[in-house]
Amino acid sequence: MSRFFVENLLQSCDIRVEEMRSFFPQVRIRSFDAGDVLIQRGAEDSPMIFVVTGLVLATVNMGNQVHTPVMAIPEGQWIGAQSIMAGSTADFSYIAAGETSVLEFPHPVAHAMMATSSPFTQFVVQLCLQETARYPQMLIPMRAGGPAYRVVTAMALLAETFEQGRIWRQRLMVPNTQQGVTVELPQSTLAALCGVSRSVLSPVLQPLKKHGWLDVQYGRTRICRPDLWSRLAEIIRTSLCVDADMRPEWAVSQLQSIEAATHDPGLLAVGA
Repeated sequence: MSRFFVENLLQSCDIRVEEMRSFFPQVRIRSFDAGDVLIQRGAEDSPMIFVVTGLVLATVNMGNQVHTPVMAIPEGQWIGAQSIMAGSTADFSYIAAGETSVLEFPHPVAHAMMATSSPFTQFVVQLCLQETARYPQMLIPMRAGGPAYRVVTAMALLAETFEQGRIWRQRLMVPNTQQGVTVELPQSTLAALCGVSRSVLSPVLQPLKKHGWLDVQYGRTRICRPDLWSRLAEIIRTSLCVDADMRPEWAVSQLQSIEAATHDPGLLAVGA
C-alpha cells in the first residue's frame, strides 16, 4: 500500500517516479495514537513526513514536560522539509492529536532522493519556503492582539491549512467524506493553540456558533465553510495592524460579506 501511495503522491507533485522506485521500500506508513511523539524537538536527522490521516500538533515545551501546542498540521500537509534541506534539528516536537497515520521519508532516504531527482529537490525547496511562511503566520497572530483577534485568526488559519490539505487529497484522488473542517481537539487544547485560556475561548466562539460559522461540540469544533474562513485569513494577513480590540462580531460580519461576494464580487468589503 505504501509503495502505491508514494508513487501517487510523487506523481501528484509532478515528479517522475521511474528513477525513484528503488527508494519506495524504505518509505513507510506509520500509525500513531493521541499523545504519541512523531518527531522530538531538537532531534537530529529527523524524517520528512506527509500526514495521510489525522491531525498533528507542533508543540513547544514550557517546562515540567508540558507540551504547549502552537500550530496544527492536518492531513495533506508536510512536515520536516527544513530539517532535510538545512540539516538542522527539529524546531518543534510534533505530537499526534488523535489517531494519525503518516508517510515517513527517513532523513537519509530523502537526501538520496534529492541527489537522484532535481524535481524532487525543487519540490523540497518549495516545501521549505511554505514552512518558513507558515510558522510566523501561525505563531505571531496567535500571540498578538486581543483574545478575540487570537481566536478568530487561529480558526481562520486552521481552516486555510485544512483547505490546503483538502487540495492534496483531491490531487491524490482520496475522497473527502465531510463538508466543513472538523478539529478534533478538546477545548483546552484548542484554547492553548489560540493563545488564550479555555474560559476566554468559549465566549468568542459563541457568536460564531450562533450565526452558523462554527459548530462547537464536546471534544471537537467544526469550521463551516472553510473556503470563506480561508478568505478571512487572507484579509487578516494583509491587514496593516494587529487589532487588540477585535470583537467576534467583526468576524461574523466579514464572513457574511465574503459569502455575499461569492455571488457578487463587488460586495466584498476588505477590512474592519
